[in-house]
Amino acid sequence: MSSTTEPSALQQGTDLSAFLGQAPFSSTSSALLAQLATTLAQPPADPIVKAYSDIVYLNYHSLGLSLSFEPSGGYKPERGTDLDEVRNEGSNGRLTCSGLDVYNHEDEEEEEEIKKDGPPRKRKGPGADYAPFPRYPILLPAPGSPNPHSKPAPFPLEPSTIGKTLVSHYGEPSRKGGGESGTSMGVWTEWTSVGIMVEWRSSGLGAWEKGGEAKWSVVSLFPRGKEAGIDPEDGKVGI
Repeated sequence: MSSTTEPSALQQGTDLSAFLGQAPFSSTSSALLAQLATTLAQPPADPIVKAYSDIVYLNYHSLGLSLSFEPSGGYKPERGTDLDEVRNEGSNGRLTCSGLDVYNHEDEEEEEEIKKDGPPRKRKGPGADYAPFPRYPILLPAPGSPNPHSKPAPFPLEPSTIGKTLVSHYGEPSRKGGGESGTSMGVWTEWTSVGIMVEWRSSGLGAWEKGGEAKWSVVSLFPRGKEAGIDPEDGKVGI
């Protein structure tokens, strides 16, 4: 991907990085979830729990959002972990939010509008069973600055954001991969020092050449300086 113009910084938006470091259902997390839910026609359902020995996911399908929590203090989650256990372990300080994923369905929504006279099609790709995220723009963390008197602006991520726009704001990614032919995963780029990884809707032959014009499909936030790992749910690179 090549860099071009930088977007104008917007201060209005949703700062999801406030989830990081929080326990499940902490006052901060609960307030942010309530803010996200204000645009829904009805209150969101309880999150779906997906637990593994080293990570617990709370999947908020109606919000287009998945939160991941790392256990500590000797706690070892099991596959049958339920929401009450997550709540209790969080209250005991043994679960902390280590990352989150947001899924973008703009392309699918556009296709449905074009084909609105026909039957609805099932979504495909990452997060296909998640609803669209309700409150854009998402304010991605600001890049660091060597100038102590300069305060870089966060990046206002919209569903229509493409690869070259993000590269223009953050510079070349510190890690990248994906996009191989025969796989469903698009190219991905990670800015480790900022704590951002993005998967793009570009895969197969010429994936990287096309990536600059591709829209994003998944954005992941995690603590600055921590590389994304392998998601035990699907084996892909993730938080």
